[in-house]
Amino acid sequence: MVINIERQITSESPCRELADRADQIRGRPGVLAASIVLGFAYADVPEMGTSSSVTTDGDADLAQACANELGQCLWQSRESCCAKLISAKDAVRSISTGTGPTLLLDVGDNIGCATPGDGTLLVHALLEEHGAWTRAFACFCDTESVRQAHQAGVGAELTMRLGGKYDPMYGPPVSGRFRVRGLFDGWFKEPEARHSALFEYDMGPTAVVESESGLTVMLNSIATMPFSLHQLTSCRIDHKTFDVFIAKGAQAPIAAYASVCRTTIRVNTPGASTPDIETLSYHHRRRPMYPFERQTTWSPSP
Repeated sequence: MVINIERQITSESPCRELADRADQIRGRPGVLAASIVLGFAYADVPEMGTSSSVTTDGDADLAQACANELGQCLWQSRESCCAKLISAKDAVRSISTGTGPTLLLDVGDNIGCATPGDGTLLVHALLEEHGAWTRAFACFCDTESVRQAHQAGVGAELTMRLGGKYDPMYGPPVSGRFRVRGLFDGWFKEPEARHSALFEYDMGPTAVVESESGLTVMLNSIATMPFSLHQLTSCRIDHKTFDVFIAKGAQAPIAAYASVCRTTIRVNTPGASTPDIETLSYHHRRRPMYPFERQTTWSPSP
């Protein structure tokens, strides 16, 4: 089996309960370590999948028994390890004013999975549903638009086509008139612990533009994972002014945005990292594997 990346947050079910069971096993006499290996569903290799790992002090039988126990917990949780697929339209329709900022996670364009980072589908859905009242922030990797903004200069108003340049499945460009709010070198630091233990980031030449409808877009030259609010503040963006943030990822951006967003919605957007993994074509993964083969059975190792 494999746990969908959309469900791989250890502070929420089902991973929270699985981690608790691993902690219980780790506390037993003779057990040195116990872990759940969540698995990366986009790696089309025979080793792909979720597993348990237990290390004991020279007692192989105890290690196997504990690993089997963790495996049984995983198997019993397999249905809750499948993604809760929420479409872009349903996600933006669930947003309402006065409830605090909302974080929309563009899971299909997850930069940590080597996607282009210029997907526009959530922005289009937001504009179609909510129009001008929504103060929204989004970020695209778009070298062409960065160059256009830098050539025009701060304060310039120009017609732009933002994002949507890599592949049609990530959505068409967001077209319209935008004012250049700021131009930056793209360097920023994050002093706290974040995903991948990075503390210094380089987005390349960066521009911040704004539309009359209230949409603010950060344009990077290098696709940058949204792990830090300093990505915004380094470019003089005040996070308190937004109703909606759109971040590209599945779980890692939450550490940055949880302190400023009341609601988080993981959105089933198309792309190389779509959470709808049953639509992907695999050539090397093991078979059978849940949820791809729903009738899969499993029993503990002897």
